[in-house]
Amino acid sequence: DSDSDSDSDSDSDSDSDSDSDSDSDSDSDSDSDSDSDSVNAVDDNVTLDVETEEVSINNGPSSQSGATLATVGLGNVLNLSVAELDAQSTFTVEEGTSRTLTIQASSLGVSLLSTYNLNIYKLNPDDGTYTRVDSVPNWLQVGLVAGSSGQLTLTLPEGEYAFLLNVANGVSVLTGFTLNVLQDTTHGFVTTGNSAAGNVIDGDGDGTGGDTAPAGTLVSDVDGTAVNESGNTEITGQYGTLTIDALGNYTYTLNAGLDASSITGNETFTYELTTPNGSTSSATLTIDLQPAGLLAVDDSVDLATSASVVQEAENFANIATASWTTVLGTNSATGTGGFTVEADSVLHNISLGFAVTGVALTGTNITWAILDSGGTSVRTGSVASGAIIGGVATVNVAGLDLTAGNYTLRVTGSSSVLGLTTVRGSVNGTETHVEEFHTGASATVTGNILDGSGADGVADNLISVGTKISISNANDTDSAALDPYNRNATSATVDGLYGTLTINADGSYSYVRDANIDLSTMTQKEVFDYTLTATDGSTSNASLTIDLNMQITGSAYADTVNSTANDDTFTLGAGGDTVVYNLLDNADATGGNGTDTWTDFSLAQDDQIDISDLLIGLNGAGGTIGNFVSVEFDGENTIVSIDRDGQGTNFESTQLITLEGVNVSLEELLQHLNTDG
Repeated sequence: DSDSDSDSDSDSDSDSDSDSDSDSDSDSDSDSDSDSDSVNAVDDNVTLDVETEEVSINNGPSSQSGATLATVGLGNVLNLSVAELDAQSTFTVEEGTSRTLTIQASSLGVSLLSTYNLNIYKLNPDDGTYTRVDSVPNWLQVGLVAGSSGQLTLTLPEGEYAFLLNVANGVSVLTGFTLNVLQDTTHGFVTTGNSAAGNVIDGDGDGTGGDTAPAGTLVSDVDGTAVNESGNTEITGQYGTLTIDALGNYTYTLNAGLDASSITGNETFTYELTTPNGSTSSATLTIDLQPAGLLAVDDSVDLATSASVVQEAENFANIATASWTTVLGTNSATGTGGFTVEADSVLHNISLGFAVTGVALTGTNITWAILDSGGTSVRTGSVASGAIIGGVATVNVAGLDLTAGNYTLRVTGSSSVLGLTTVRGSVNGTETHVEEFHTGASATVTGNILDGSGADGVADNLISVGTKISISNANDTDSAALDPYNRNATSATVDGLYGTLTINADGSYSYVRDANIDLSTMTQKEVFDYTLTATDGSTSNASLTIDLNMQITGSAYADTVNSTANDDTFTLGAGGDTVVYNLLDNADATGGNGTDTWTDFSLAQDDQIDISDLLIGLNGAGGTIGNFVSVEFDGENTIVSIDRDGQGTNFESTQLITLEGVNVSLEELLQHLNTDG
């Protein structure tokens, strides 16, 4: 070769490889192996959201003394000297906290039937003046020697406050007072102690921060602390603790209980890598501490609701009258009267009542008949004179059910007793409205939208005390605004579609569902939309859904019931019953209806499912019925699904109803499916 050494390669060293070092391997370092011992540590960065939780500290009861301000009128802004403040009740609320007080004043001073106003002033740090932020007129009433106020609960934001009493009316002479603090709670937000993990050598998942290092390289030092070759080493940072091992695996845990406002920057650690031959390289691991933003989380709470077919007592009183006068032998008379069974109704548990007046309270015989609108008898009978007691007789017409229509009661009375006799006939029964279903008595559910209690337990992420809540019903026809710092706005009611929500500024709520709701009106879910507003002005939206999952019970007749926007369970009894699915939401895969269950669907009773309002393009662009309806078996149950537009692309097959305890093929189901109205 042409170089100056004695070997045959082209480099200037005396070995036979092609690199310029003096060993015999092909890399550029001076050891005898074939790898490179160079090391290069690269900075790592990981983001950790600073999660917080609300904490409350019970400060316990206390009391303070103050001097009332005779007849002095107080303005909205005061200049109070130190001496004047020393004579008054004062409170301090620390930065980043709020303080809820329940207070009551008492007085033993000399006063002549005087009444005092409570005035609450807050310090303006910029100029040292005090501005009135609240007042309670006529709060303390004092008799000749003593008096006390009612209890007052209020929440104060951070700041310094003075509580002053001045005379509203009457005469006061050197009257002092005692302000008793019955309850005193400080609220604040602190960190929860969440963590982030990774590996400083490997970097994150996409390779960012990955170090270049030969096999056997270890983390040897972090911020001047030697890292153990086995096990973990803990490094205390400004806001948390870094736990790391020699292989680079780490977990950073933020200290729990920190005031979130005290975290003013990131947490950075410098680590050093050492290779097997002693080469080193350093880089940083930065924990990017990001304050978690305000986040409202949807809540959904179950309120089981029962509903049943509407039944009501009917009394068609004295509709048929027969009156006659007996002179010789036996005489009689016949009277008739009509009654109507309403459309979509059945009259059952029928009884007839007969009232006899006149001289023949005994010895009168009665025959009767119920005729349909065509004059055909549907039931006949008689009442012997011995069954008329005190002029009254009742006949139970067992097994007779009258469907909708017009009917006639015919009554014939006869007797041989001389004189005038009158028989009046009445029809009584229970009318079942087979297409009308109502809920039962009202019911209540409670929870808290802020901490998720009563629902699925997912809390909203709050970032400060004093969070405001605005809330409205689904149709924006009623709303409320809640402010924990405004004692007149700490609780409100909002009328929903099917009940009333009472909600407090701390997020707790009580929902009372109305009684006797017509199921046909339940075309939407009961949803309340709310917005949280933090003290920094940031907002977040979520909703509270009251799931009125219905348990619907039918009659022994052919009922027709509408599915609702909730998840309904139907137990409809005997008769050829029908569940109707109306189009409640055109954009929804089930038309806005819930996912339902039918516990006693029967082919033999000719039960029906009406989905005609939901299907789009049947026997047209959407294809035939097989493109719209499908069934699958789940054990002994049949799951019925629909694709509203069949071969169209706007919807896909979605579960609609489960038929419990029966396997129904698609061919069988189609005989019990109304698809065309």
